[in-house]
Amino acid sequence: NVLNGEVNRLYTYAKKFAPHESRISNMEREIATAEQSYLQLLNKLNLANTMASASGENVIEIIDYPFVPERPEPSKKLIIVAAGGVGTFTMIAAILIIMALLDASITTVQRFERNSELTVSSAIPFLFPSDFKKPSGSRLIHDQQLLHLAKIINTQSENGDNVFVFLSGQQNEGKHYIARQLKRMINSKESPVSLINADWSKKFTQQSEEDFKNGKKTLVENNNILKNQHKIKAQIDELSKKNHAVFVVVPPTNLMADYHFWLENYPNVIYVFRAGRVRNAVDDRLEEFISSEQVNLLGTVLNQMDVDAMEDFVGEVPRRRSKIRVIIKRILRRDF
Repeated sequence: NVLNGEVNRLYTYAKKFAPHESRISNMEREIATAEQSYLQLLNKLNLANTMASASGENVIEIIDYPFVPERPEPSKKLIIVAAGGVGTFTMIAAILIIMALLDASITTVQRFERNSELTVSSAIPFLFPSDFKKPSGSRLIHDQQLLHLAKIINTQSENGDNVFVFLSGQQNEGKHYIARQLKRMINSKESPVSLINADWSKKFTQQSEEDFKNGKKTLVENNNILKNQHKIKAQIDELSKKNHAVFVVVPPTNLMADYHFWLENYPNVIYVFRAGRVRNAVDDRLEEFISSEQVNLLGTVLNQMDVDAMEDFVGEVPRRRSKIRVIIKRILRRDF
């Protein structure tokens, strides 16, 4: 009985803790929930602080507060168009300057003499069809430059050496044209001039021009000079006795292997170079040979030049120009 009574007493005492255990469990759940809420708030706070630091809101200073203009502001379209025009003009000017600096073509007498051992004696301007119909500044310079060559040829012919070779390094340099024009100036009853076509690469169309022929066969055809050189020399000697001067137009040296035949037998040379093209190794080798003592170089002709590029050689070019070109020219020359 004593034992049962003690058990009952302990059981009654233990039952008093059951409500406290339930309350403790509830409090633990509430603490866990509060802890989660606190951690979420802490994370949000840290994220907000990070975003505020990165946005730079704390370093922004307001200089002018926004306002609404009382009148409509003018459009900037004209300014944009003008800026675009200036930019385009500057770009085009830069491209033209670069092209001019990279251009290696021979356009002036000064540039030719800077790249060659030879000195230009005559510069022949390019003539338009209108220049032949009426007098012009270009035609005047053209005739005066040819007249200078004609005087040199006349002086040499009077000394008894009257065979002249017209030579060029490339095709279409204009030596045929120069020879015809000189013949037109010099030829007369008292001083006849014979013009011979020794250029098998280009056929003459003028009836007044002769050719090396043996019957119907051309002696210089296909560069066949070695086999016919005695006949060629005989024809030239006969013509030189009958004429005041004999002009021999030979093939360009880039197509002729035996140009030494002409220069060794007939050393009076007029060398023709066409302006506007680029020099090459053929020109250098030919001019080196022309500069030797074996050749009597009577004149170096820079042919088909732009008349505006001749002022460093002949001085002021007499031709009409617009006021704008005159002003630009004075600015470039510092002629104020």
